[in-house]
Amino acid sequence: LWAGQVADALVDLTGGLAERWSLKDLSQNPERERAGKVLEKTVFRQLMNLKEKCVMSCSVFSSRQGTSQLGEFHAFIVVDMQDLSKVSRKETILLRIRNPWGRRCWKGPWREGGPGWKQLDPVV
Repeated sequence: LWAGQVADALVDLTGGLAERWSLKDLSQNPERERAGKVLEKTVFRQLMNLKEKCVMSCSVFSSRQGTSQLGEFHAFIVVDMQDLSKVSRKETILLRIRNPWGRRCWKGPWREGGPGWKQLDPVV
């Protein structure tokens, strides 16, 4: 896949259906920010329920601080999702993504071998 939308490619390759969800930040004012956090939690719960039932991809459309290393408009495959909120004692939902091109790597605290993992029990 050289260019285009992952959702369109999956429809073409599988004959299935595709949905696009946007998780853009809703924080324009405090009320919308609270609504955005509730919406985000709801969306992630839905995604957690779907993770074993379908193929998921993700991309960055407008970089927040720290995400520019992933590359804007670049598609990634979602390999796994974990809600670590109970074991990390704060709201932490992780997406394990794979870069099919292998050119960029996440350098944040939850990268492979990063310091974020030290907050968790090794059994997790």
